[in-house]
Formats: sequence, structure tokens, C-alpha cells
Amino acid sequence: MISPGLHFALVQAGRLWNPPPFHDGRNHPPRTSLASRLARPRANLLPGLLLQITALLVVVAYYHHAPTRAAFEQLTALRAATGYAFGIVSTGFCGGLLPFLYLRTLPAYRHQYTWRQGLWLTAFWAYKGLEVEAWYRLLAHLVGTGHDLTTIVIKTLLDEGVYCPILAVPLTVVVYYWNAKGFSCRFTTRRSPGGL
Repeated sequence: MISPGLHFALVQAGRLWNPPPFHDGRNHPPRTSLASRLARPRANLLPGLLLQITALLVVVAYYHHAPTRAAFEQLTALRAATGYAFGIVSTGFCGGLLPFLYLRTLPAYRHQYTWRQGLWLTAFWAYKGLEVEAWYRLLAHLVGTGHDLTTIVIKTLLDEGVYCPILAVPLTVVVYYWNAKGFSCRFTTRRSPGGL
């Protein structure tokens, strides 16, 4: 499976760093047309395709290119030797720091994201590396470490049906929104006319 850090790195590189603002009654009213509701999925299309192509290329290279397989085996050995530290550092770097530095190179986004925000998001993704590593260890303990179809299907259902919608996505949305609002907690206590 591709880590959430890599997924968000690709999404962020697709200029989707900031979630759309919630309507708080003071800013512009929420868009309601079908075209505007489809704008976000359309914006995710290219990063999503890049993610799928990257995943496919990695799998093909692993099985058909000996140097790639050797590199991944060394990476696996490093991960086993360093434990949680590997997930913390790699996810913080790929999910937080790299996308932030990329956006800082784009004139349209350079001034929208401060160094403070970048450091905060790097720290958040470092935490997510710890969280994901703990989740996958729990899955290995509960379901097993086999590569058979049943094990893969159960792990995928638990990952995509439990972990992502209940913990990973809601927490990420709240953190990105909080970051975009300058670390203000007022949005958590104010209810807008349209819901959140």
C-alpha cells in the first residue's frame, strides 16, 4: 500500500495543499452548482492518475528490475532496523516538507504558506508516520503478515473502511483547516448557517 504521506505529497504537488474553506457566514457563500461540486474531484484527477501510475511502475520495477528490488530490500532492512523512526522521518519529509518546499517554488503559492505553517505540517506528517506505522503493526498482529488474497482484502477493507474515514481523513482535514486559519481554534466553536 502507498502511505498516506506519499498520497498527500502528490495531491499537494497538484496545488491542493489547502482544503476549501468552510463557510463561516462571513466569507463568500458556499458554491452549490454541480459544476462547482465537481471541481475538486477534477482537480484531484491528475494527482490521482500520477499516484496510480507511480504505484504501477513501482510494482513492475520491483518484480522485473533486479536493482530496484535490491534497493527496496535495503529500504526494508533499514525500516526494520530503525522501527518507528523510519516512518516518522520519511512521512514527515515526503508528506510535509517536500510539498511545502515545492509550493514555495511556485510564485502563485509562495506567499500563501509561511515557514511556520510548513514546519507545523512537517511535524504533523511526522506524527502521521508514527500513526500509520502503529496502524500497520496492529493490522499485522490482528490479521497476519501473509500475502494471500484473503489477508490483503481484509487489511484493505480495514484500512480504507475503518482507519481512513474514521481517523485519518477527518484529522487531516481539521489540521489543514486549522493551519490555513493561522492556528486559530475559533472555528471549532462557531457554527455556520450551512453546517460546519
